[in-house]
Amino acid sequence: PHPEFGSPPLLIATLNGHTECVHFLLEEGAELEQRNKFGWTPLLAASSRGHLMLAGYLVARNADVQAQDKLGRTPLHNAVAVGCDELAKGLIEERADVSARTKDGKTVLSLELGRPQRQSKELENILTERM
Repeated sequence: PHPEFGSPPLLIATLNGHTECVHFLLEEGAELEQRNKFGWTPLLAASSRGHLMLAGYLVARNADVQAQDKLGRTPLHNAVAVGCDELAKGLIEERADVSARTKDGKTVLSLELGRPQRQSKELENILTERM
């Protein structure tokens, strides 16, 4: 792990969107669900940066779409918070829990409704239907 961030190489590569490096590390046996000191898994990291293709790759490798960090955020919370609707919809298709709450009580829908740059109500409608 990186001494400053407590992050293993796989998480650092994921955060920075280094797809080839992530593929290599996983092929060499890196643990898919390893966490840093904040409780982030590679999928939580990818979703926090809106890395759509990388998140899809991790999900295809059976990354836990229900994983929560130390604040209770899930990959779906992260995708909505950064405005990556396509990633959010993909996570919902993979059965991410749309009713999950953070430790301070935020739902995915509350994050979506509080987002100032919403381009459509499509994600809001999907979240409302699935709750």
